[in-house]
Amino acid sequence: MIMGNRTSLRSKQKNQLKLKNRLVLITGGLVITAMLVIGIQFRKEKNAVYFTPVTSNNTKVYYNWDTDVTSAHIGPDAISISEDAYVTSPGSLDLGLSSGGRKDINLKIPKEVLDVEGVEVSIDFQRDEPDAYFISRGEEFLFGMRKGQLGIRYTITSKKKGKKTISANNIFKVPDDDSFRNYKFKYDPKTGVGSIHVNNEKIWESKKNPNSSLYWKKSASVFVGKYMDGNGSNKPLIDNLIINEIKPS
Repeated sequence: MIMGNRTSLRSKQKNQLKLKNRLVLITGGLVITAMLVIGIQFRKEKNAVYFTPVTSNNTKVYYNWDTDVTSAHIGPDAISISEDAYVTSPGSLDLGLSSGGRKDINLKIPKEVLDVEGVEVSIDFQRDEPDAYFISRGEEFLFGMRKGQLGIRYTITSKKKGKKTISANNIFKVPDDDSFRNYKFKYDPKTGVGSIHVNNEKIWESKKNPNSSLYWKKSASVFVGKYMDGNGSNKPLIDNLIINEIKPS
């Protein structure tokens, strides 16, 4: 009887020990999982908190440069690029696009991605030079940097007022600190308001030009990274180019 109780007690203690070990393993697993999740969230918070939403309906093109220099994640692939350009790390999230030397990136993309009345152009950029265009189309659309200062030039048109060119220089001194930031231009054809945002903070806004659409010279090509060579740094310069259409509502 006593032996039976001891056996029962030992069996009970073994079961409690097994349960305790399982709880320790589970708890440890949860802690590790939580640490991994927190790490991922921190990485997203640090690098991707300003990421522009990509939607199947409004996104005309999205290049993340995580595989090669001309392939699009959404939309049409690029037409051509400097032979020296390549993808490398660290980009703003994973890989990014480098000029590869002293030649400008000059990524040529299909013109139809900018055949829109309103647009949201978003790009991650880290500065290694004083002058570069993020994206441009002829002389009607220039978004980028001159003498280290952020600037914009775009042309709109309406039935009542015809064509009008809007330009702004020295909007924001682009930091030269090896850090990626998100630079965004938005134009709403209903309100006729253009705006520029850095890391989702609005830093410039135009006057209203209601019911005015963006004007494009159809024959003009669209380039990403024009005059952008990074002073031969070989570091990633741009990442995550997203062009979303803003339709008149």
